Amino acid sequence: DNWISAHHVGEFTPAEVDPAELPPARRISLLQPALAALEPELHRRALRSDLLQMVRYLPLHDRAFDAKLLCQLTRELLPKAQLLQRMRNVYGEKVAFYFAFRAAHQRWLRLP
Repeated sequence: DNWISAHHVGEFTPAEVDPAELPPARRISLLQPALAALEPELHRRALRSDLLQMVRYLPLHDRAFDAKLLCQLTRELLPKAQLLQRMRNVYGEKVAFYFAFRAAHQRWLRLP
């Protein structure tokens, strides 16, 4: 991500894409540099640093999607490709890759 950001590989100008069309994970990654620059100023204000750390690692998402995702993950042992794609759009590639790897690992453990 840092290399892509530094070299602007595959980037687009903001006028080309409506922000509402971007998945939440992409919106968060685009906002991260601006929020990181504001963090020292926010620390000087009355905000607690533990709250900032929590928001940094656990960004807020759509609670309805979280509930639906949890329901689907508990119903099926191995997530389907559509579910992994939706997870990728909402949480980002790293989280979706974790669940895909976990599913593949469970398949490998089932083989005799």
